[in-house]
Amino acid sequence: MTTNTEKSVSLGNGDVTHFSDLSMHMEALFLSQKYYDVILIVEGNRLMAHKVVLAARCQYFRALFFGGLAESSQNEITLPHVPFEAFKLLVNYMYTGFMPLSKLKVDVMLDTLGLADQYGFQNLVTSISNHLKQSLDIDNASIILNTAKLYDLDELVLDSIQFLDRNASAIVLHESFNYLSEASLIEILQRDSFFAPELDIFKAVCCWSEFHGIGIDNILWNVRLPLIKEIDLLTTVKASGFIEPSKLQEVISGRIKTKLLYRGQLIENENVASRRFRTEVISEPLEMFLLDEDYSEKKFCTRHYVRWVDYKGIIIKLGQPSIINHIKLLLWDGDTRYFYSYYIDVSIDQKNWTRVIDYTHYDCRSWQYLFFERQVVHYIKIVGTSGTDGFFHLSGVEAMYKSVVPSMLNDIICPSYNVATLDKHAIVIEGLSTIPNSLIDGNCTRDCWNLAYTCHKIRSGAIVIQLAQPYVISSLRLQLWDLDDDNYSKYYIESSVNYEDWQMLVDNTKEQCKSWQEIIFPETVVVYIRIVGTFNTVNEKFYCGHFECPSMKIIESAKNR
Repeated sequence: MTTNTEKSVSLGNGDVTHFSDLSMHMEALFLSQKYYDVILIVEGNRLMAHKVVLAARCQYFRALFFGGLAESSQNEITLPHVPFEAFKLLVNYMYTGFMPLSKLKVDVMLDTLGLADQYGFQNLVTSISNHLKQSLDIDNASIILNTAKLYDLDELVLDSIQFLDRNASAIVLHESFNYLSEASLIEILQRDSFFAPELDIFKAVCCWSEFHGIGIDNILWNVRLPLIKEIDLLTTVKASGFIEPSKLQEVISGRIKTKLLYRGQLIENENVASRRFRTEVISEPLEMFLLDEDYSEKKFCTRHYVRWVDYKGIIIKLGQPSIINHIKLLLWDGDTRYFYSYYIDVSIDQKNWTRVIDYTHYDCRSWQYLFFERQVVHYIKIVGTSGTDGFFHLSGVEAMYKSVVPSMLNDIICPSYNVATLDKHAIVIEGLSTIPNSLIDGNCTRDCWNLAYTCHKIRSGAIVIQLAQPYVISSLRLQLWDLDDDNYSKYYIESSVNYEDWQMLVDNTKEQCKSWQEIIFPETVVVYIRIVGTFNTVNEKFYCGHFECPSMKIIESAKNR
Protein backbone atom coordinates (compact mmCIF):
# COMPACT_ATOMS: atom_id res chain seq x y z
CA MET A 1 0.00 0.00 0.00
CA THR A 2 1.28 3.45 -0.90
CA THR A 3 0.61 6.25 1.58
CA ASN A 4 0.51 9.86 0.44
CA THR A 5 1.61 12.34 3.12
CA GLU A 6 0.31 15.59 1.67
CA LYS A 7 0.55 18.91 3.48
CA SER A 8 -2.72 20.80 3.32
CA VAL A 9 -2.83 24.59 3.14
CA SER A 10 -6.14 26.12 4.20
CA LEU A 11 -7.53 28.95 2.10
CA GLY A 12 -9.64 30.20 5.00
CA ASN A 13 -13.00 29.06 3.58
CA GLY A 14 -12.71 25.31 4.13
CA ASP A 15 -10.88 24.71 0.83
CA VAL A 16 -7.28 23.44 0.70
CA THR A 17 -4.49 23.53 -1.87
CA HIS A 18 -1.74 20.97 -2.53
CA PHE A 19 0.35 22.88 -5.06
CA SER A 20 3.66 21.58 -3.72
CA ASP A 21 2.55 17.98 -4.14
CA LEU A 22 1.23 18.66 -7.62
CA SER A 23 4.56 20.23 -8.59
CA MET A 24 6.48 17.28 -7.14
CA HIS A 25 4.37 14.72 -8.99
CA MET A 26 4.61 16.62 -12.28
CA GLU A 27 8.38 16.81 -11.94
CA ALA A 28 8.49 13.05 -11.27
CA LEU A 29 6.45 12.52 -14.44
CA PHE A 30 8.93 14.58 -16.48
CA LEU A 31 12.01 12.90 -15.01
CA SER A 32 10.64 9.33 -15.22
CA GLN A 33 10.25 9.61 -19.00
CA LYS A 34 7.09 7.49 -18.78
CA TYR A 35 4.00 7.89 -20.92
CA TYR A 36 5.77 10.37 -23.22
CA ASP A 37 4.43 10.95 -26.71
CA VAL A 38 7.03 13.32 -28.18
CA ILE A 39 10.82 13.55 -28.25
CA LEU A 40 12.40 17.02 -28.51
CA ILE A 41 15.90 17.01 -30.00
CA VAL A 42 18.00 19.96 -28.82
CA GLU A 43 21.73 20.24 -29.59
CA GLY A 44 21.76 16.47 -30.23
CA ASN A 45 20.13 15.68 -26.88
CA ARG A 46 16.77 13.89 -26.62
CA LEU A 47 14.11 15.12 -24.20
CA MET A 48 11.01 12.96 -23.65
CA ALA A 49 7.91 15.03 -23.01
CA HIS A 50 4.12 15.05 -23.12
CA LYS A 51 2.42 17.09 -25.81
CA VAL A 52 -0.64 17.93 -23.75
CA VAL A 53 1.45 19.33 -20.88
CA LEU A 54 3.57 21.54 -23.14
CA ALA A 55 0.53 22.64 -25.13
CA ALA A 56 -1.36 23.54 -21.96
CA ARG A 57 1.53 25.73 -20.78
CA CYS A 58 2.75 27.35 -23.99
CA GLN A 59 1.04 28.85 -27.04
CA TYR A 60 4.00 27.94 -29.27
CA PHE A 61 3.73 24.22 -28.48
CA ARG A 62 -0.06 24.36 -28.67
CA ALA A 63 0.21 25.55 -32.27
CA LEU A 64 3.06 23.12 -33.00
CA PHE A 65 1.31 19.98 -31.73
CA PHE A 66 -2.36 20.73 -32.31
CA GLY A 67 -2.42 23.49 -34.89
CA GLY A 68 -2.49 21.36 -38.03
CA LEU A 69 1.22 21.79 -38.77
CA ALA A 70 3.36 18.95 -40.08
CA GLU A 71 4.87 18.50 -36.62
CA SER A 72 1.43 17.53 -35.27
CA SER A 73 1.89 14.00 -36.56
CA GLN A 74 5.60 13.68 -35.72
CA ASN A 75 6.92 11.97 -32.61
CA GLU A 76 10.40 13.50 -32.89
CA ILE A 77 10.92 17.22 -33.39
CA THR A 78 14.25 19.05 -33.72
CA LEU A 79 14.46 22.55 -32.26
CA PRO A 80 17.37 24.39 -33.88
CA HIS A 81 19.40 27.20 -32.29
CA VAL A 82 18.18 26.37 -28.79
CA PRO A 83 20.66 25.97 -25.85
CA PHE A 84 20.03 22.56 -24.30
CA GLU A 85 20.73 23.27 -20.63
CA ALA A 86 18.47 26.32 -20.57
CA PHE A 87 15.76 24.54 -22.56
CA LYS A 88 15.71 21.58 -20.18
CA LEU A 89 15.26 23.99 -17.28
CA LEU A 90 12.41 25.70 -19.12
CA VAL A 91 10.63 22.39 -19.85
CA ASN A 92 10.97 21.44 -16.17
CA TYR A 93 9.49 24.86 -15.33
CA MET A 94 6.55 24.14 -17.65
CA TYR A 95 5.85 20.97 -15.68
CA THR A 96 6.43 22.31 -12.18
CA GLY A 97 6.40 26.11 -12.15
CA PHE A 98 9.82 25.98 -10.44
CA MET A 99 13.08 27.59 -11.59
CA PRO A 100 16.23 27.27 -9.40
CA LEU A 101 17.56 30.77 -10.12
CA SER A 102 19.83 30.86 -7.08
CA LYS A 103 21.79 27.86 -8.39
CA LEU A 104 22.18 28.94 -12.01
CA LYS A 105 25.29 30.43 -13.57
CA VAL A 106 24.71 33.79 -15.20
CA ASP A 107 25.26 32.53 -18.76
CA VAL A 108 22.66 29.79 -18.29
CA MET A 109 20.28 32.24 -16.66
CA LEU A 110 20.62 34.61 -19.61
CA ASP A 111 19.93 31.75 -22.04
CA THR A 112 16.86 30.84 -19.98
CA LEU A 113 15.75 34.47 -20.01
CA GLY A 114 15.93 34.44 -23.81
CA LEU A 115 13.88 31.26 -24.07
CA ALA A 116 11.31 32.51 -21.55
CA ASP A 117 10.88 35.61 -23.71
CA GLN A 118 10.76 33.57 -26.91
CA TYR A 119 8.10 31.17 -25.60
CA GLY A 120 5.99 33.81 -23.89
CA PHE A 121 6.57 33.16 -20.18
CA GLN A 122 6.34 36.78 -19.09
CA ASN A 123 6.17 36.03 -15.36
CA LEU A 124 9.40 34.05 -15.64
CA VAL A 125 11.01 36.86 -17.64
CA THR A 126 10.12 39.29 -14.84
CA SER A 127 11.42 36.94 -12.14
CA ILE A 128 14.74 36.34 -13.91
CA SER A 129 15.12 40.08 -14.57
CA ASN A 130 14.56 40.87 -10.91
CA HIS A 131 17.08 38.22 -9.90
CA LEU A 132 19.64 39.57 -12.35
CA LYS A 133 19.23 43.07 -10.90
CA GLN A 134 20.37 41.69 -7.55
CA SER A 135 23.21 39.71 -9.17
CA LEU A 136 24.91 42.56 -11.05
CA ASP A 137 28.68 42.70 -10.53
CA ILE A 138 31.81 43.77 -12.40
CA ASP A 139 32.07 40.42 -14.19
CA ASN A 140 28.54 40.17 -15.56
CA ALA A 141 27.08 43.68 -15.87
CA SER A 142 28.16 44.04 -19.52
CA ILE A 143 26.55 40.84 -20.78
CA ILE A 144 23.43 41.44 -18.69
CA LEU A 145 23.07 44.85 -20.31
CA ASN A 146 23.47 43.31 -23.78
CA THR A 147 20.77 40.72 -23.06
CA ALA A 148 18.41 43.25 -21.51
CA LYS A 149 18.68 45.47 -24.58
CA LEU A 150 18.16 42.48 -26.88
CA TYR A 151 14.83 41.62 -25.22
CA ASP A 152 13.74 45.23 -24.56
CA LEU A 153 13.72 44.78 -20.77
CA ASP A 154 13.75 48.48 -19.94
CA GLU A 155 14.01 48.16 -16.16
CA LEU A 156 16.91 45.71 -16.39
CA VAL A 157 18.60 47.95 -18.97
CA LEU A 158 18.33 50.91 -16.60
CA ASP A 159 19.63 48.96 -13.60
CA SER A 160 22.54 47.59 -15.62
CA ILE A 161 23.49 51.02 -16.96
CA GLN A 162 23.28 52.57 -13.52
CA PHE A 163 25.53 49.83 -12.14
CA LEU A 164 28.05 50.53 -14.91
CA ASP A 165 27.81 54.25 -14.12
CA ARG A 166 28.53 53.70 -10.43
CA ASN A 167 31.46 51.43 -11.19
CA ALA A 168 32.78 53.09 -14.33
CA SER A 169 36.34 53.55 -13.06
CA ALA A 170 36.63 49.82 -12.33
CA ILE A 171 34.75 48.63 -15.44
CA VAL A 172 37.04 50.41 -17.91
CA LEU A 173 40.01 48.57 -16.39
CA HIS A 174 38.28 45.18 -16.35
CA GLU A 175 38.19 42.60 -19.13
CA SER A 176 34.37 42.46 -18.95
CA PHE A 177 34.30 45.87 -20.67
CA ASN A 178 35.15 43.97 -23.87
CA TYR A 179 31.90 41.98 -23.60
CA LEU A 180 29.77 45.05 -24.30
CA SER A 181 27.96 45.01 -27.63
CA GLU A 182 28.57 47.96 -29.91
CA ALA A 183 25.12 49.39 -29.14
CA SER A 184 25.68 49.02 -25.38
CA LEU A 185 29.15 50.57 -25.62
CA ILE A 186 27.91 53.65 -27.49
CA GLU A 187 25.03 54.13 -25.05
CA ILE A 188 27.20 54.18 -21.94
CA LEU A 189 29.88 56.38 -23.57
CA GLN A 190 27.21 58.97 -24.33
CA ARG A 191 26.18 59.19 -20.68
CA ASP A 192 27.47 62.12 -18.62
CA SER A 193 27.16 59.85 -15.59
CA PHE A 194 29.65 57.25 -16.92
CA PHE A 195 32.24 58.79 -14.66
CA ALA A 196 35.81 57.58 -15.18
CA PRO A 197 39.07 59.22 -16.29
CA GLU A 198 38.68 59.96 -19.99
CA LEU A 199 42.12 58.55 -20.79
CA ASP A 200 41.12 55.23 -19.20
CA ILE A 201 37.90 55.28 -21.26
CA PHE A 202 39.93 55.84 -24.44
CA LYS A 203 42.27 52.94 -23.62
CA ALA A 204 39.30 50.67 -22.87
CA VAL A 205 37.67 51.50 -26.20
CA CYS A 206 40.92 50.69 -28.00
CA CYS A 207 41.09 47.31 -26.22
CA TRP A 208 37.45 46.68 -27.10
CA SER A 209 38.24 47.32 -30.77
CA GLU A 210 41.14 44.87 -30.73
CA PHE A 211 39.07 42.27 -28.87
CA HIS A 212 36.29 42.40 -31.48
CA GLY A 213 38.59 42.95 -34.44
CA ILE A 214 36.54 45.86 -35.76
CA GLY A 215 37.21 49.55 -36.30
CA ILE A 216 35.95 52.18 -33.92
CA ASP A 217 35.41 55.18 -36.20
CA ASN A 218 31.71 55.34 -35.22
CA ILE A 219 32.50 54.85 -31.55
CA LEU A 220 35.62 56.93 -30.98
CA TRP A 221 33.91 60.29 -31.17
CA ASN A 222 31.77 59.36 -28.18
CA VAL A 223 35.01 59.52 -26.21
CA ARG A 224 35.38 63.09 -24.94
CA LEU A 225 38.90 63.71 -26.16
CA PRO A 226 39.05 67.38 -25.06
CA LEU A 227 38.82 66.12 -21.46
CA ILE A 228 42.15 64.31 -21.84
CA LYS A 229 45.25 66.24 -20.86
CA GLU A 230 47.28 67.57 -23.78
CA ILE A 231 50.39 65.63 -22.73
CA ASP A 232 48.37 62.38 -22.81
CA LEU A 233 46.89 63.28 -26.19
CA LEU A 234 50.41 63.78 -27.59
CA THR A 235 51.73 60.54 -26.10
CA THR A 236 49.24 57.79 -25.30
CA VAL A 237 46.46 58.76 -27.70
CA LYS A 238 48.82 59.54 -30.57
CA ALA A 239 50.78 56.32 -30.06
CA SER A 240 47.61 54.23 -30.21
CA GLY A 241 47.22 54.94 -33.93
CA PHE A 242 43.45 55.08 -33.63
CA ILE A 243 43.26 58.78 -34.44
CA GLU A 244 44.73 60.47 -37.47
CA PRO A 245 47.41 63.05 -36.54
CA SER A 246 45.50 65.83 -38.28
CA LYS A 247 42.34 65.07 -36.31
CA LEU A 248 44.32 64.87 -33.09
CA GLN A 249 45.85 68.27 -33.77
CA GLU A 250 42.38 69.71 -34.31
CA VAL A 251 41.36 68.41 -30.90
CA ILE A 252 44.44 69.91 -29.24
CA SER A 253 44.07 73.28 -30.93
CA GLY A 254 40.36 73.42 -30.19
CA ARG A 255 39.44 73.70 -33.86
CA ILE A 256 36.88 70.92 -33.41
CA LYS A 257 34.07 73.01 -31.99
CA THR A 258 31.91 70.83 -29.82
CA LYS A 259 30.22 71.56 -26.51
CA LEU A 260 32.51 70.31 -23.77
CA LEU A 261 30.41 67.72 -21.95
CA TYR A 262 31.90 66.80 -18.61
CA ARG A 263 31.31 63.56 -16.79
CA GLY A 264 30.29 63.28 -13.16
CA GLN A 265 29.06 60.78 -10.61
CA LEU A 266 25.31 60.42 -10.37
CA ILE A 267 23.89 59.32 -7.03
CA GLU A 268 20.13 59.69 -6.95
CA ASN A 269 18.42 61.29 -3.96
CA GLU A 270 21.56 61.48 -1.80
CA ASN A 271 23.17 64.65 -0.54
CA VAL A 272 26.65 64.81 -2.10
CA ALA A 273 27.42 68.12 -0.37
CA SER A 274 28.36 66.30 2.82
CA ARG A 275 31.51 65.19 4.56
CA ARG A 276 30.66 61.57 3.70
CA PHE A 277 31.48 62.45 0.11
CA ARG A 278 34.59 64.48 1.06
CA THR A 279 32.90 67.80 0.29
CA GLU A 280 34.49 70.89 1.84
CA VAL A 281 33.96 74.62 2.19
CA ILE A 282 36.92 76.35 0.51
CA SER A 283 35.96 80.03 0.91
CA GLU A 284 36.70 82.14 3.96
CA PRO A 285 35.54 81.55 6.60
CA LEU A 286 35.83 77.76 6.41
CA GLU A 287 32.51 77.02 8.12
CA MET A 288 32.30 73.23 7.85
CA PHE A 289 29.09 73.09 9.92
CA LEU A 290 27.31 74.05 6.69
CA LEU A 291 27.74 70.39 5.66
CA ASP A 292 26.61 68.79 8.93
CA GLU A 293 23.09 67.63 7.84
CA ASP A 294 21.97 68.05 11.46
CA TYR A 295 19.83 71.16 11.66
CA SER A 296 18.55 70.78 15.20
CA GLU A 297 20.87 73.62 16.22
CA LYS A 298 20.01 76.66 14.09
CA LYS A 299 22.13 79.11 16.03
CA PHE A 300 25.16 78.46 13.82
CA CYS A 301 25.50 80.26 10.53
CA THR A 302 28.12 81.67 8.23
CA ARG A 303 27.58 85.19 7.00
CA HIS A 304 28.96 87.89 4.78
CA TYR A 305 28.26 91.57 4.39
CA VAL A 306 26.08 91.95 1.29
CA ARG A 307 27.85 95.13 0.17
CA TRP A 308 31.33 93.64 -0.05
CA VAL A 309 32.27 94.59 -3.60
CA ASP A 310 34.99 91.99 -4.13
CA TYR A 311 33.36 89.18 -2.16
CA LYS A 312 33.59 85.93 -4.15
CA GLY A 313 30.82 84.11 -2.32
CA ILE A 314 30.52 81.04 -0.11
CA ILE A 315 32.24 78.38 -2.22
CA ILE A 316 31.73 74.66 -1.66
CA LYS A 317 33.84 72.02 -3.40
CA LEU A 318 32.16 68.66 -3.90
CA GLY A 319 34.31 65.59 -3.31
CA GLN A 320 33.89 64.53 -6.95
CA PRO A 321 32.37 66.21 -9.99
CA SER A 322 28.72 65.25 -9.60
CA ILE A 323 25.53 65.47 -11.62
CA ILE A 324 23.00 67.48 -9.62
CA ASN A 325 19.74 69.28 -10.31
CA HIS A 326 18.68 70.23 -6.79
CA ILE A 327 20.15 72.40 -4.04
CA LYS A 328 18.66 73.01 -0.60
CA LEU A 329 19.68 75.99 1.48
CA LEU A 330 18.83 76.78 5.06
CA LEU A 331 18.78 80.54 5.43
CA TRP A 332 19.12 81.37 9.11
CA ASP A 333 15.59 81.54 10.51
CA GLY A 334 16.16 81.92 14.22
CA ASP A 335 14.21 85.17 13.92
CA THR A 336 11.10 85.26 11.71
CA ARG A 337 11.81 88.88 10.77
CA TYR A 338 14.89 87.95 8.73
CA PHE A 339 14.77 87.48 4.96
CA TYR A 340 17.40 87.44 2.21
CA SER A 341 18.09 87.56 -1.52
CA TYR A 342 20.84 85.59 -3.27
CA TYR A 343 22.09 83.82 -6.37
CA ILE A 344 23.88 80.50 -6.97
CA ASP A 345 26.54 79.76 -9.59
CA VAL A 346 28.06 76.35 -10.34
CA SER A 347 31.31 75.42 -12.05
CA ILE A 348 33.48 72.45 -12.95
CA ASP A 349 36.81 74.32 -12.79
CA GLN A 350 36.20 77.63 -10.92
CA LYS A 351 36.92 79.45 -14.19
CA ASN A 352 33.64 79.18 -16.04
CA TRP A 353 30.55 79.69 -13.88
CA THR A 354 26.91 79.03 -14.76
CA ARG A 355 24.12 80.78 -12.87
CA VAL A 356 21.47 78.21 -11.98
CA ILE A 357 19.47 80.23 -9.44
CA ASP A 358 18.88 83.99 -9.48
CA TYR A 359 16.72 85.10 -6.55
CA THR A 360 18.28 88.55 -6.29
CA HIS A 361 14.87 90.22 -6.65
CA TYR A 362 12.95 88.01 -4.22
CA ASP A 363 12.65 88.00 -0.43
CA CYS A 364 13.48 84.50 0.84
CA ARG A 365 13.56 82.87 4.27
CA SER A 366 14.25 79.53 5.98
CA TRP A 367 14.52 76.41 3.76
CA GLN A 368 14.98 76.92 0.02
CA TYR A 369 14.10 74.05 -2.34
CA LEU A 370 15.82 74.86 -5.63
CA PHE A 371 15.74 72.97 -8.94
CA PHE A 372 17.54 73.57 -12.22
CA GLU A 373 18.65 71.76 -15.36
CA ARG A 374 20.99 68.90 -14.49
CA GLN A 375 24.63 69.93 -14.47
CA VAL A 376 28.00 68.33 -13.84
CA VAL A 377 29.18 70.37 -10.86
CA HIS A 378 32.39 70.46 -8.85
CA TYR A 379 32.00 73.88 -7.21
CA ILE A 380 28.94 75.67 -5.82
CA LYS A 381 29.07 79.41 -5.17
CA ILE A 382 26.38 81.07 -3.06
CA VAL A 383 26.28 84.87 -2.91
CA GLY A 384 23.83 86.85 -0.80
CA THR A 385 22.71 90.13 -2.34
CA SER A 386 20.51 91.46 0.48
CA GLY A 387 19.71 90.73 4.10
CA THR A 388 17.54 92.26 6.77
CA ASP A 389 20.52 93.44 8.84
CA GLY A 390 22.85 93.99 5.89
CA PHE A 391 24.27 90.47 6.16
CA PHE A 392 23.53 87.18 4.42
CA HIS A 393 23.21 84.31 6.94
CA LEU A 394 23.49 80.70 5.78
CA SER A 395 23.09 77.69 8.11
CA GLY A 396 23.08 74.67 5.79
CA VAL A 397 23.61 73.43 2.24
CA GLU A 398 22.62 70.21 0.46
CA ALA A 399 23.10 69.19 -3.18
CA MET A 400 21.75 66.15 -4.96
CA TYR A 401 20.21 64.66 -8.09
CA LYS A 402 16.44 64.24 -7.87
CA SER A 403 14.80 61.75 -10.19
CA VAL A 404 11.43 63.49 -9.75
CA VAL A 405 11.40 67.22 -10.48
CA PRO A 406 8.43 69.58 -10.00
CA SER A 407 7.04 71.68 -12.81
CA MET A 408 9.26 74.73 -13.31
CA LEU A 409 9.16 78.15 -14.93
CA ASN A 410 12.83 79.01 -15.41
CA ASP A 411 14.29 78.56 -11.90
CA ILE A 412 10.99 78.92 -10.00
CA ILE A 413 8.75 76.03 -8.92
CA CYS A 414 5.16 75.83 -10.16
CA PRO A 415 3.80 73.84 -7.20
CA SER A 416 1.03 71.25 -7.33
CA TYR A 417 0.90 71.27 -3.52
CA ASN A 418 0.03 73.89 -0.93
CA VAL A 419 3.13 75.99 -0.22
CA ALA A 420 1.37 78.28 2.25
CA THR A 421 1.97 75.89 5.16
CA LEU A 422 4.21 75.71 8.18
CA ASP A 423 5.80 72.56 6.71
CA LYS A 424 6.87 74.64 3.71
CA HIS A 425 8.15 77.35 6.07
CA ALA A 426 5.54 80.00 5.25
CA ILE A 427 4.53 82.43 8.01
CA VAL A 428 1.77 84.95 8.69
CA ILE A 429 3.51 88.30 9.19
CA GLU A 430 0.45 90.54 9.53
CA GLY A 431 -3.00 90.00 11.03
CA LEU A 432 -4.42 89.23 14.46
CA SER A 433 -4.83 85.58 15.36
CA THR A 434 -5.95 83.60 18.39
CA ILE A 435 -3.28 81.00 17.55
CA PRO A 436 -0.16 82.16 15.63
CA ASN A 437 -0.03 80.89 12.04
CA SER A 438 -3.27 78.91 12.46
CA LEU A 439 -4.33 80.32 9.08
CA ILE A 440 -1.72 78.14 7.36
CA ASP A 441 -1.47 75.11 9.67
CA GLY A 442 -3.27 72.92 7.12
CA ASN A 443 -6.22 72.16 9.39
CA CYS A 444 -9.38 73.14 7.53
CA THR A 445 -11.68 70.50 9.06
CA ARG A 446 -12.02 71.87 12.60
CA ASP A 447 -14.40 74.61 13.72
CA CYS A 448 -11.77 77.27 13.11
CA TRP A 449 -14.08 80.12 14.09
CA ASN A 450 -14.25 78.96 17.71
CA LEU A 451 -10.63 77.85 18.05
CA ALA A 452 -8.44 79.79 15.67
CA TYR A 453 -9.00 82.49 13.07
CA THR A 454 -7.06 85.42 11.66
CA CYS A 455 -8.49 88.88 11.19
CA HIS A 456 -7.74 92.56 10.75
CA LYS A 457 -9.66 95.74 11.41
CA ILE A 458 -11.33 97.09 8.31
CA ARG A 459 -9.68 100.27 6.97
CA SER A 460 -6.64 99.43 9.12
CA GLY A 461 -4.02 96.78 8.31
CA ALA A 462 -4.27 93.52 6.39
CA ILE A 463 -3.58 89.80 6.57
CA VAL A 464 -0.20 89.03 4.95
CA ILE A 465 1.31 85.60 4.32
CA GLN A 466 5.00 85.30 3.41
CA LEU A 467 6.10 82.20 1.48
CA ALA A 468 9.60 80.87 2.07
CA GLN A 469 10.70 81.39 -1.54
CA PRO A 470 9.19 82.55 -4.84
CA TYR A 471 6.62 80.27 -6.45
CA VAL A 472 4.64 80.52 -9.68
CA ILE A 473 1.01 80.55 -8.56
CA SER A 474 -2.26 80.75 -10.49
CA SER A 475 -4.89 80.00 -7.82
CA LEU A 476 -5.75 80.64 -4.17
CA ARG A 477 -8.37 79.34 -1.76
CA LEU A 478 -9.51 80.99 1.45
CA GLN A 479 -12.36 80.60 3.91
CA LEU A 480 -14.35 83.68 5.02
CA TRP A 481 -16.63 83.86 8.04
CA ASP A 482 -19.73 81.73 7.39
CA LEU A 483 -21.38 81.05 10.78
CA ASP A 484 -24.00 83.81 10.45
CA ASP A 485 -26.58 83.73 7.67
CA ASP A 486 -26.44 87.49 7.30
CA ASN A 487 -22.65 87.85 7.37
CA TYR A 488 -20.93 88.82 4.12
CA SER A 489 -17.55 90.36 3.33
CA LYS A 490 -15.80 92.28 0.58
CA TYR A 491 -12.06 92.09 -0.03
CA TYR A 492 -9.18 92.22 -2.48
CA ILE A 493 -5.91 90.26 -2.70
CA GLU A 494 -2.51 91.49 -3.88
CA SER A 495 0.85 89.78 -4.32
CA SER A 496 4.47 90.93 -4.20
CA VAL A 497 7.95 89.46 -4.37
CA ASN A 498 9.67 92.16 -2.29
CA TYR A 499 6.93 93.77 -0.15
CA GLU A 500 7.32 97.00 -2.11
CA ASP A 501 5.75 96.43 -5.51
CA TRP A 502 2.23 94.96 -5.39
CA GLN A 503 -0.10 93.68 -8.09
CA MET A 504 -3.79 92.88 -7.85
CA LEU A 505 -4.75 89.20 -8.02
CA VAL A 506 -8.48 89.57 -7.37
CA ASP A 507 -10.80 92.50 -6.60
CA ASN A 508 -13.98 91.43 -4.82
CA THR A 509 -14.76 94.82 -3.33
CA LYS A 510 -17.95 95.24 -5.32
CA GLU A 511 -19.68 92.01 -4.38
CA GLN A 512 -20.58 90.40 -1.07
CA CYS A 513 -18.69 87.15 -0.45
CA LYS A 514 -19.06 84.34 2.06
CA SER A 515 -17.43 81.04 3.08
CA TRP A 516 -14.99 79.37 0.67
CA GLN A 517 -13.43 81.48 -2.08
CA GLU A 518 -11.85 79.80 -5.13
CA ILE A 519 -9.67 82.31 -6.96
CA ILE A 520 -7.99 81.80 -10.35
CA PHE A 521 -5.68 84.28 -12.07
CA PRO A 522 -2.82 84.26 -14.64
CA GLU A 523 0.44 82.64 -13.52
CA THR A 524 2.26 85.03 -11.20
CA VAL A 525 5.53 84.86 -9.27
CA VAL A 526 4.55 85.22 -5.62
CA VAL A 527 6.34 85.63 -2.28
CA TYR A 528 3.85 87.75 -0.30
CA ILE A 529 0.05 87.49 -0.41
CA ARG A 530 -1.85 90.39 1.12
CA ILE A 531 -5.57 89.92 1.89
CA VAL A 532 -7.40 93.18 2.60
CA GLY A 533 -11.01 93.19 3.83
CA THR A 534 -12.98 96.30 2.93
CA PHE A 535 -16.46 95.50 4.29
CA ASN A 536 -18.30 93.25 6.73
CA THR A 537 -22.08 93.26 7.23
CA VAL A 538 -21.79 92.45 10.96
CA ASN A 539 -18.84 94.37 12.40
CA GLU A 540 -15.65 96.24 11.57
CA LYS A 541 -13.40 93.19 11.26
CA PHE A 542 -12.48 90.94 8.36
CA TYR A 543 -12.12 87.24 9.29
CA CYS A 544 -10.23 84.44 7.52
CA GLY A 545 -10.16 80.87 8.79
CA HIS A 546 -8.08 78.94 6.26
CA PHE A 547 -5.77 79.73 3.34
CA GLU A 548 -4.25 77.64 0.52
CA CYS A 549 -1.76 78.62 -2.17
CA PRO A 550 -2.34 77.20 -4.72
CA SER A 551 -5.91 75.98 -4.21
CA MET A 552 -5.75 72.23 -3.69
CA LYS A 553 -9.38 71.88 -4.74
CA ILE A 554 -8.59 73.43 -8.11
CA ILE A 555 -5.44 71.29 -8.43
CA GLU A 556 -7.42 68.09 -7.73
CA SER A 557 -10.17 69.10 -10.14
CA ALA A 558 -7.60 69.64 -12.89
CA LYS A 559 -6.07 66.19 -12.22
CA ASN A 560 -9.47 64.49 -12.46
CA ARG A 561 -10.39 66.09 -15.78
